[in-house]
Amino acid sequence: MKQTRAPSTIHFDGLSPLEIRGQCALVRKVVMNALPKPEADAICAWYGHAATKAKGIYGIRDYSRHRLSTTSEEATLAIAWSVYATGWRRKYVSTRKISKEYGLSQSTVMRDKERIAENARALETYAIEHLTPIFEGRGLIEMARDH
Repeated sequence: MKQTRAPSTIHFDGLSPLEIRGQCALVRKVVMNALPKPEADAICAWYGHAATKAKGIYGIRDYSRHRLSTTSEEATLAIAWSVYATGWRRKYVSTRKISKEYGLSQSTVMRDKERIAENARALETYAIEHLTPIFEGRGLIEMARDH
């Protein structure tokens, strides 16, 4: 059975591992060169790995700083990491652990976490709006159909 994909999904069907690697390199290059830094940071924070993810999270934290109640660099970084933590990593950056570690109230940590998450979602949305026509033009994703 053939799987159908959303129009915004990058297609790797029928590609060799080397061709997939080339597509990934193209996507990374476009993200880094075609987007404003905050939007590139949002994409890297969500989809990046290791150092790329960390760089994106630092960028989102820095972009969000003016909206945060917390001023400690380490605390704001822990809060930003908590936005992106998945699976077993969540327990290491819970609001409870962050509030205890940095002497903050849980409500402050939760509020700052939501502010970072709001900024990240908005930046990711803008990034996708900017990337879609580029990826459509290069054949990486299907052209959006108007219904």
